[in-house]
Amino acid sequence: RLLSGARGKINVWDLKSRQKISSIDTEGTYYVQSLACSADGRYVAASPSSAGQCLQIFRLPDPLK
Repeated sequence: RLLSGARGKINVWDLKSRQKISSIDTEGTYYVQSLACSADGRYVAASPSSAGQCLQIFRLPDPLK
């Protein structure tokens, strides 16, 4: 999987199919400035503000089988 930030959301992509498999809405409408994924690939942390004043954590969808 690949994670990308967008305006007010995090996009989750499947690299094999080259398709977006999920979109996670963040609080607010700012562009996501930073992303970090947990070592087990189950969670993502995002900072969707211009000054990085807010950190949000989300559970990622289960990987494709």
